[in-house]
Amino acid sequence: MNTRRIVTLIAAALVVGAASCSPGEKEDFYQTDLPLKELMGHVIDPAAWKFWNYTGWIDDMEGTHSRIPTTEEGWLDAETGAVTTAEAANLLLLPARRNNAPANKDPDWEKFARQLYDSSMEARQAAIDRNEQAMFDTGGKMYEACVACHAKFLLPNLPPEERDVTFAPLPEVKAKDKREAMPDEPKRDEAK
Repeated sequence: MNTRRIVTLIAAALVVGAASCSPGEKEDFYQTDLPLKELMGHVIDPAAWKFWNYTGWIDDMEGTHSRIPTTEEGWLDAETGAVTTAEAANLLLLPARRNNAPANKDPDWEKFARQLYDSSMEARQAAIDRNEQAMFDTGGKMYEACVACHAKFLLPNLPPEERDVTFAPLPEVKAKDKREAMPDEPKRDEAK
């Protein structure tokens, strides 16, 4: 038998096997024992920050500095952060995790997870296109999805003394305006 036929037979067997499971068995198929807080802290947050660290500008005592990648390695790192965030958003939609999440079948849980996925895939494309403004804009969309989800599902469930947590608003900045304001803008050194 050739390899293609073997792969096709295995795939068909998996589809038939999955289709024959009851709904409860399908949910038990996924390993979702990791608490949501740890999934966020170890997977989703670091992946999103991997992308965000390459977006926007930093103002300090020496002026304004672009965070955009300056090397192929930096662009790939930004793309990896976006792709990892997108795929991690899918983890939020696994049946067992979704049913045990604070959302407990609230339709906004799926809406926010899909917004995070969609904006992260747009961010991936911005990195591929090497588009500074799109990097900033899509990073903002990722942030907005996170903030909206946290506002609904995280903050209300925190103890009262921790509920005053606020998220910084995203500034309205246009790349064109920044470039005109600082034509000799220094670039970060990506090599480490």
